[in-house]
Amino acid sequence: MLYSKTTSLLFIIIFLAGSLTLNAQNEDLILEFTARHTCAHVPLDSILIENITQGGSTSLYYPDTALVILTTSIPDHPYYHNDLTVKQNYPNPFSEKTNIDVFVPEADRIKIYVHDLKGQVISSYSTFLVKGLHHFVFQSGNQQAYIFTAQSSTQASQLLMMQTGENKSDPGISYIGKSFTDKSESQVSSDFDYSIGDVLRFTGFVTDLLGAVDSKAIIDTPDGSQDYLFDIANEEPSQPSEIFGQTFVNAFETDLLYEVLPEAGVTYFWEVPDNWEIVSGQGTNAITVTAGDNSGNISVSGENNCGVGPEQTLPVEVVEEGVFVCGSAFTFSHGDEHVTYGTIERGGLCWMDRHLGAEPMPFVPVSDASNGADPRLFGDLYQWGRLTDGHQNRESATTYTLSETDVPGHDYFIIINNSPYDWRVPQNNDLWQGEEGINNPCPEGWRVPTDEELTAEILSWDAQNPAGAFSSPLRWPVGGYRNSMGDLLNEGSWGLAWSTTVSGTGVRMLYYFGPVATIVTLNRAFGVNVRCVRELQN
Repeated sequence: MLYSKTTSLLFIIIFLAGSLTLNAQNEDLILEFTARHTCAHVPLDSILIENITQGGSTSLYYPDTALVILTTSIPDHPYYHNDLTVKQNYPNPFSEKTNIDVFVPEADRIKIYVHDLKGQVISSYSTFLVKGLHHFVFQSGNQQAYIFTAQSSTQASQLLMMQTGENKSDPGISYIGKSFTDKSESQVSSDFDYSIGDVLRFTGFVTDLLGAVDSKAIIDTPDGSQDYLFDIANEEPSQPSEIFGQTFVNAFETDLLYEVLPEAGVTYFWEVPDNWEIVSGQGTNAITVTAGDNSGNISVSGENNCGVGPEQTLPVEVVEEGVFVCGSAFTFSHGDEHVTYGTIERGGLCWMDRHLGAEPMPFVPVSDASNGADPRLFGDLYQWGRLTDGHQNRESATTYTLSETDVPGHDYFIIINNSPYDWRVPQNNDLWQGEEGINNPCPEGWRVPTDEELTAEILSWDAQNPAGAFSSPLRWPVGGYRNSMGDLLNEGSWGLAWSTTVSGTGVRMLYYFGPVATIVTLNRAFGVNVRCVRELQN
């Protein structure tokens, strides 16, 4: 049987067999709970109490922090304490509506309030009630937690109510009438029973600074009042992830971004080579830097309330301005914009670190970027063989008029619903062939890869699927595609990238979806991503 007299105590009343006694007879067991996360005291979101011996469970919810097991003999009337009592609402957690029973020990005017966690009154009700159990229904609003308060002329009682989901109705309290059956009590007592000597498991839940829920379990057979401390993640930070950012830079280059994956409760201390400057971000997982003219190491270590963790380093090299080195960033014109991309040496080639049209640096894709479903990574969708003329924009307008020339002269996505499914008539197989290819969409010195080069890239992945694609150094995203009718499909689940290799009326392309990654042939009218490569310089 559960009671919540105040917002700090939750009472469980145990009907003990006559032969069962404690060492301190007729003393109540008071079990209090606190928590530390990364060596600092934090509030508990909730505490799950499970009876391992008999089965069943119950929960405490913030701000309740104590479990009281009453071991004295119990009179027949369940409300022997004669206090104004708000019973635990049911169901709890709830969606949209929940029931609350309030025990009134003597006739009095009772005021009911519902507050949000900021202390604002959401709804109220006032009436004269006779002695007994009274039933109310609360219709929720769009918040996740509410505090229900019943107040008489001499007493007050509260409980915390948790809502799942989101309800857009106006909140309100309805008085149903006097109740002759304690539904909340019968429901709880059927789920959770306790006898002295039972083994209990307490699981405390806290929310870390990044919003993730962490927990710790304690198993015990309490034989007297005691305090329990949930020690959660109380250790110094682990070594930061690899540092993401350029390894080759020009002297005094600006707006360089270096970052590691964030960890809850951790601050980061960065060091850079001599005469480099950290412009912003010291203390966070990402810094913006202005380079000097010295090569060296960028290093970072994490610190929390428990101490300082091991260091992570990234060698960086200052190169002569105007000399391209794979691994450095470069700036080029893409449509009407000047953009800066990073580069990665991979499989004997130099690859762009992102698709054409993806968000430029200083944004750097990291390994937790929604597993490749971050829209900043998606990039443009080209019909094979066309220039960067605006048609590649994901929501560009469409036309049914096919082009009889290599350059249509407009920014429409050309749609066609019959064979050979090509925007150009007649077809031209010589488009996009190498650096000097007609309509090559890549910047000077770069080109679209061949199907053999894409095949080698697939074979280098840890797994031949979208997860393996995104975990590779090139961070292949799942940007979807446009079909030959111009429909934008499968963003966030399919990944496609053109090659230069013609196959019949179609073209070979990289394709990864579900459990597979392979090279297939696709019609040229489709809109697909482009990733550019260039030869390594000696």
